[in-house]
Amino acid sequence: MLKRAVGDPIARRERVLLASATNIAVGNALLGVVEENRHGPGDIVRAGHRSCAR
Repeated sequence: MLKRAVGDPIARRERVLLASATNIAVGNALLGVVEENRHGPGDIVRAGHRSCAR
């Protein structure tokens, strides 16, 4: 699952680039990462247009 593939390196303080052809895919993946709450303040940065997730 993407939230695991992105969340694990973030929890280890490693950098991750998540890119997709659609904003919704990025939003959904990041929402899963944020819900696990294994990141610190400022650890996640999202660039792009705001979209509806889930």
